Amino acid sequence: MSDDTDGIELTRRRALGGLLTLGAAGAASGAGTMAYFSDTETSTDNTVSAGTMNLELGTPGGTYGDGVSGVFSVGNLVPGDTLGGTVVARNDGSLAADHLELKIEASGTEASGNGSDDGDTMPESADGMASLFEVDTLSYPEETGGGELLDNLDGDGDLNDNGIIDLDDVVRHGVFDDLQPAPQSNIPRDLTMDLKFVSTETHPEYTGDFDDDDFQGDELSITVTMALAQEPGQDVL
Repeated sequence: MSDDTDGIELTRRRALGGLLTLGAAGAASGAGTMAYFSDTETSTDNTVSAGTMNLELGTPGGTYGDGVSGVFSVGNLVPGDTLGGTVVARNDGSLAADHLELKIEASGTEASGNGSDDGDTMPESADGMASLFEVDTLSYPEETGGGELLDNLDGDGDLNDNGIIDLDDVVRHGVFDDLQPAPQSNIPRDLTMDLKFVSTETHPEYTGDFDDDDFQGDELSITVTMALAQEPGQDVL
């Protein structure tokens, strides 16, 4: 698992043949003697192997691995720009998973002060940057067809009360649970996310406290973590 899954402990058990003990009863008279017979056999070819679930992530048409980076990255954004991408998940292990869990995190980095942040009107504002990326699409296949994960957000989805459904709302939601896992046949399942860097001056619904210039030169990192779970009700993330 983003891919953030723990290793599976493998256990080898050796079945030992039972110890067969036969005793002869002593005679009723006299000083009888007892003799014990034993026979031990060992079976050495018994092996128990644990199966595997191996969640691999990749990009459409690309290679798979234990993790991907930079899928949702783009530079020199200005308000009004859009960005997006797709992360592809597959199960390359020998065991089927019951469900998949998904978590999206975002962290801002303040401009480095090399001149690109001269117009940054709110230093130390980078932590709020995710609230200006409106989420147009966040989809992952569910039981039938595609699934819009934004429908799973609590209430009206605007968890930070700024008038729009943004990346910060998705982060606040936490784990998206009980999603369809990729099957063992390596048929991939796609997570697609499309974002728009909103203009606080022109967006008709934005009611937050930030201005367009508050994030000049700042950077936003988006991390997608997926995990496979073997049993119903099992929590991994």
